[in-house]
Amino acid sequence: MKKRLITSLIVLSVLLSGCNNLPVASESASPVATENIVTPIPTNTPTLTEVPYDGSYEFVSYMTNRLFGDSFDDEALIDTYSDEIDEGVSPSEVVLQLLDSDAFLSLGLTDEEYIQTVSHALTGIYCDESLTQFWVDQINLGVLTRNEFSHMHMDTVEFGELCASYGLMDIEEVTNFSARQVLEDNSLAGPDEADLMRAAQGSSDYVIQSVGGFIPNNEVITSINEALDELSNYRVSFIMLDIESGRGLVYRQDEIYYSASSIKGPYAVSLDYYAPDIAANHINSIESLLVYSDNDAFRMFVDTYGKSYIQQWAEAAGCNVAPFQYKYPRISASQLGLLWLQNYDFFCSCEEADEFGTYFENPYESTIHSALGDLYVTRSKAGWEIDTEEATGYRTSVDAGIIYADNGPYLMVIMSDLPAALGRLEPLALALDAAHQLM
Repeated sequence: MKKRLITSLIVLSVLLSGCNNLPVASESASPVATENIVTPIPTNTPTLTEVPYDGSYEFVSYMTNRLFGDSFDDEALIDTYSDEIDEGVSPSEVVLQLLDSDAFLSLGLTDEEYIQTVSHALTGIYCDESLTQFWVDQINLGVLTRNEFSHMHMDTVEFGELCASYGLMDIEEVTNFSARQVLEDNSLAGPDEADLMRAAQGSSDYVIQSVGGFIPNNEVITSINEALDELSNYRVSFIMLDIESGRGLVYRQDEIYYSASSIKGPYAVSLDYYAPDIAANHINSIESLLVYSDNDAFRMFVDTYGKSYIQQWAEAAGCNVAPFQYKYPRISASQLGLLWLQNYDFFCSCEEADEFGTYFENPYESTIHSALGDLYVTRSKAGWEIDTEEATGYRTSVDAGIIYADNGPYLMVIMSDLPAALGRLEPLALALDAAHQLM
């Protein structure tokens, strides 16, 4: 049986030997109980080589303590799994074996208990009621399994730091997806499937979905839920996706809304891409279109040059082209998101395209710009409309664009059937930005 050693003694011996750059377990994830600290420290403190600190044993002991409870004392099991790490098995694989062991399965944890236990063990994060329910909803809808939940939490900085604090390196590769892959990925349980499941359960509730392996915290989920609660009398959809990693949050992303003037943004980009000479000759009208949402300018463009450019742009972006036969199409947040990812690629393609993108940076009306424009460069185009006695089914408040945040650019799309009330969407935009700040 392996002998457990005193971490405080090891740390001091490392410092005395000049090796002061080894990671130490964080306070929230420390495997050392206070009663194990011995005082006074001997004057003849051993060097590092004289005290063979067994990081693999300490890691497994810590993990079993967090997963199985403080009373767990199966030294044989701890020895078995620590030997596996010594033989080259990654810490994450050992954790998965522990989660699949009879000792853990016999606990019979509910989904709520599983989420709280695993999150705290792997990352040191306590899930409050709101965050716990967020993950339970993913499991109940079939968009996430317990195993996938565990994998997500091992694909975090916190778990990597936990391993490093025991002198271990986790070798599991981090999987990133582009934002476009996430929106196009048919393997994700889309709203069609989710709607069927909700109907079968007799429920009309919708849930926020994590995509790309993103892990929100308690505060973010609470803020988003509070923002949605303020809009509970209306339909609301959103997408927040980090462009490089594809991590983010989505909500009712395939529901259809009247796009209103939000379509003017992708239309202008399609014109500049497919017909740059035409765009150059009408640059003042394009500026008025994007900054002031000029309806007369848009009417001129559509009447003169038609809708073929925006249809080609939509097809290239991966959208169903059918809605774009109309001047103001009825589309989903996913479709508008794909159009904006296409816009982003265009802005990145050359200096002239990036300069064209500056016309999106100071719009007269925009939820995204109003909420976040003082923090970052934003490029967005909003749309809004109300119903009248003569025409109903048009009310909408929509905004979409790219936020060039300090930790990387990301896509934001918010669509709703609020009647011309962009300002009421700002708390949601701020909550989604807070989510992205966690990446």
